[in-house]
Amino acid sequence: MLLVHSADVSPVAFRRMLADGALAPLLPGVARPVDVPESSGVRAAAAACHTHPGLTLTGLGALWVAFGGRAPTSLDLAARDHRHARSWAPTMPSRVHSGVGVGTRSGAVAAPPEALVDALRWADLGLALPRASRLLAAGLVDAAATLKVLDDLSTRDHTWRRAWSAWGALRAAQGPMPRVRPAVAYSGRLAPVMRRAS
Repeated sequence: MLLVHSADVSPVAFRRMLADGALAPLLPGVARPVDVPESSGVRAAAAACHTHPGLTLTGLGALWVAFGGRAPTSLDLAARDHRHARSWAPTMPSRVHSGVGVGTRSGAVAAPPEALVDALRWADLGLALPRASRLLAAGLVDAAATLKVLDDLSTRDHTWRRAWSAWGALRAAQGPMPRVRPAVAYSGRLAPVMRRAS
């Protein structure tokens, strides 16, 4: 068995197995047997228990799926369309985001650069900034790709200012981030511009 759900064995038995060390906790109500190694696939399966089809896990939850570490206490979910799943009730604290800037997501888990930007937009910055700093310093998340995601944020999205402010705080703490190269490469020399004195 890859995952053990508290509903499968009863909440009392689930807590007892956790206390005895037979299970290692992943997310609320979901654990893995200790003989199953933790991997991004196991973490993604655990996160899928708390999401709904049509929603993309992003923010600190997606970074946890990709890199491990401390499990998130709440999930940020991006809706690719503006419909609400009325029959779905989240089983752990969750925030569902839709609107400008989240409509291009595909898949169940966001890519690390998108997840990092979304963590800066929506998560508690006391948790998001140290996590982002560690991932960028270790080179696990590409800073240039993250900067491109930030550049793609629309100013109509009310969270773009928060994301750019948090990115500025990261930049000030870590030093200069790599610059994004222009999409058009210039071949040859540029001629100097001569101005006439008037």
